[in-house]
Amino acid sequence: MRLLKKKFALLLAVVLCLGLTACGGSNEEVVDPVPEDGSGNGVWVLTAGEQPFANVETLQSETYEDGTYYYEDMAEDGLIKVVNTVQPRDFSAEDTEAYLLDCALALGEADADSLVSFEANEAYTQQMTFPVYVATYTTGENEDTREWAVFAMDTDLYTYLYGISVTMDAAEDMRDSMQDVFASLHLSEPV
Repeated sequence: MRLLKKKFALLLAVVLCLGLTACGGSNEEVVDPVPEDGSGNGVWVLTAGEQPFANVETLQSETYEDGTYYYEDMAEDGLIKVVNTVQPRDFSAEDTEAYLLDCALALGEADADSLVSFEANEAYTQQMTFPVYVATYTTGENEDTREWAVFAMDTDLYTYLYGISVTMDAAEDMRDSMQDVFASLHLSEPV
């Protein structure tokens, strides 16, 4: 039994060392997660892993020939709406921050007057290795008013947007949950 434990410990140490070697030490430039063959059908998907909200139905699910996509889901009770999309980056945009703000506002069909905040998020930027901003704004009027929080990330080739919209009645209770979803976002290889 003692010999088995020693062998297991040695094996675990070797695996750990190999894992650390594979993970660190590289000063190579981070590049867009796309296939080397440039086929365009390998756009990575921004995902939160498990479905972050219960009882949702798909309103729209589009995957385009170039690998970009637009997914829109809404909770059955209508309180929560989630939009996840990636689009080719607009290379004519000179100011990344202004470009991402425009993209975030367009996701909810809002204008700049409805903007509550727009900030670079260092924690999400470190996690994703690309600049990430979070926009918060409102849309609609009276009982149809919704609060949007949009995770906006720009890579060298693509713009990723993950927006969560909630009714104003649910907004205060959902703000922490929305940030939890943003913190769990990661890029997954295309299937």
